[in-house]
Amino acid sequence: MIPGVDCSSCVYFSPAPHGGAAFGQCRFLPPQLHFTDDGKLKTAWPLVGKSDFCGSHATPENEDSQ
Repeated sequence: MIPGVDCSSCVYFSPAPHGGAAFGQCRFLPPQLHFTDDGKLKTAWPLVGKSDFCGSHATPENEDSQ
């Protein structure tokens, strides 16, 4: 992993409203469909850890090159 390149420094990362301080939402791809505990269909952004990383990381400086 490259130092300083993780989900928390990505332009697609959004702090999760219910995920706590260590988690956020990845908004690189559209929300995903899933079933709730009561069987209803719902959409949600993938939940990721701030220290996670992937090959789609983008900063404001390189966002246009994606």
